Amino acid sequence: MYNYLDWIIPYYMDDYLSLTDEQEEFFDHATIQFLNWHRTNELSRYENFIVGLKESQAVPMSQQQVLQFFDNAEALWTSLLRESMPYLLGLSTQLSEKQLKEINGALREDIKELETKYGKQSDIQRREFLREKMYDVVDDWLGSVTDQQAAIIRLWSETRKNTTNGWLNYRNDWRKEFIALLNRRHSANFKDDMSNFLLNPQKIYKHTYRLAVSENRRHLAQVIADLSTTFIPQQRRHLQHELDKIIRDLKELRNQ
Repeated sequence: MYNYLDWIIPYYMDDYLSLTDEQEEFFDHATIQFLNWHRTNELSRYENFIVGLKESQAVPMSQQQVLQFFDNAEALWTSLLRESMPYLLGLSTQLSEKQLKEINGALREDIKELETKYGKQSDIQRREFLREKMYDVVDDWLGSVTDQQAAIIRLWSETRKNTTNGWLNYRNDWRKEFIALLNRRHSANFKDDMSNFLLNPQKIYKHTYRLAVSENRRHLAQVIADLSTTFIPQQRRHLQHELDKIIRDLKELRNQ
């Protein structure tokens, strides 16, 4: 899929915005520049990240190690977003009022679909959904789930903070702030304000949601660390094999 991102990215853009011919030319050029930068600079960083993750699997991990990998992954995402910022800002300043309404309507529709899918779930249903999803993830990476690991996952799903409502409220708050900033796209401070907003979305978290997200993050890191103490040799070999496949893919993509 990576080699088709120059087609995929504009395809998804169409869900939110109809571009004029001039804007489409700007966007296509920006996409190619961005993808060239990404292949040249970022794939090697991803490879190093996965290599470090693979090396850490030789022995059980600590919660602090897992949290560090979380931080490193977030740094890679921030790097991607920061590089794309000039292109995003450049396109933003070209938007018409009609296009702004189009974006807002598409974002509203996204939130409506999420509320339909997740907002009406009971707490029990949500925990069951997350538990089954975690079973599937662990099974994919380890090749199987032992009874001991299933018990760890079950306890995690039963004790984590339910953040569904906070997350849905945040999505709507994000939409409102994003549209409000776009309405000021011709102001002197627009580029700085929009950059800060997109690079630091947690700034608009409600206090209770922020605390719950932080607690769940630490909790998940501890669960991953706990799971790593239970890996049997067959599972550890399976995990190493899966990570090796990603490393090979990244090497191939980087050299193409």
